[in-house]
Amino acid sequence: ILSIISFLLGLSTKESAIVTPALILLFDIYFISDKAENFKSRLKYHLPFWVIIAAGFFYYAGYITRPAMYDRPWQTHILTELKVFVEYLKLLILPLNLNIDHHIKASMTLDPSVIVSMVVISGLLLSAIFLKNRNKVLSFSILWFFINLTPFLTIRLEDYMAERWVYSASIGFSLGISEALITLYLRYKKIGISVIIFILISLGILTHIRNGVYISPVTLWADAARKSPEKARPYINLCASYVEKKEVDKAIKICSAAIERGSRHAETYLNLATAYFFKDDLNNAEKVYLAMPNVKGIRINKEVMEAYHYNLASVYKRKKEYNKAIEEYEKMLKIKPQSTAPLALIGECYI
Repeated sequence: ILSIISFLLGLSTKESAIVTPALILLFDIYFISDKAENFKSRLKYHLPFWVIIAAGFFYYAGYITRPAMYDRPWQTHILTELKVFVEYLKLLILPLNLNIDHHIKASMTLDPSVIVSMVVISGLLLSAIFLKNRNKVLSFSILWFFINLTPFLTIRLEDYMAERWVYSASIGFSLGISEALITLYLRYKKIGISVIIFILISLGILTHIRNGVYISPVTLWADAARKSPEKARPYINLCASYVEKKEVDKAIKICSAAIERGSRHAETYLNLATAYFFKDDLNNAEKVYLAMPNVKGIRINKEVMEAYHYNLASVYKRKKEYNKAIEEYEKMLKIKPQSTAPLALIGECYI
């Protein structure tokens, strides 16, 4: 009962927890079941998890087949994700060029990179089958890795790749590497110890270097912008980081670069206008705000509009154009009638 409750809580927190029943089943088959009869006696314990999955599938089926925002052809999605799975493996084996916001070129056909990825994945899965009776831990590790990544084949998210998505899959990778190192140590003690020390020192150094990138939002997003220059989001977030630090000239430069790269995110324009506001360049701030709703393809939701009207009103208020400021605060109040802040600000304008 506790495990089922934990599974439900996991699903409510992160949808990729849907693989948990498959992992439990895999663990049972590999490390608990000695005979088929033993496994059959425990099927009743596995069943509730699969019933929950079936119910969840029917509930989310429409979203999976017709996602609201990030629709792309299934062929493109699956071929690109297969390529990404191998990219994850490369990063786990040699964690260089780590990036908080990877740019992955979509593969619409069986290009060479996809073919190589399919060969690698097929080879690993065949190895898992071959090793099942020879080395259960290695076989289990390979299957654990790929089972944890399967949700990303079926749900089309905005990004193709994110390092955080491989965290749970990397448990299988780590287990497999540990098993390989133990085997090496038992056969060749000195070589095994040397390899383990080398790995620990290398990964320790790389971790220390990476920590230097994570020391602040500016260094983190500057690193991402350098490694993914084709993507707008690193520039958007770098701009926001500069705005937060009140380094307005840098913020203006980065936001302008994001817009030049085709950013249609409302946050880019809000950050750019805010930077002009902090610089006391109120005319340019107003110009950006007024142009923002007319940008073709811009994504604007309720929260963005609330911030938009508040910020534009702040510009008018500082310019002492109080009637215009009141109009914007009233628009903000229509979006969020229960908010008292617009009323107080309207009162200030009348004063």
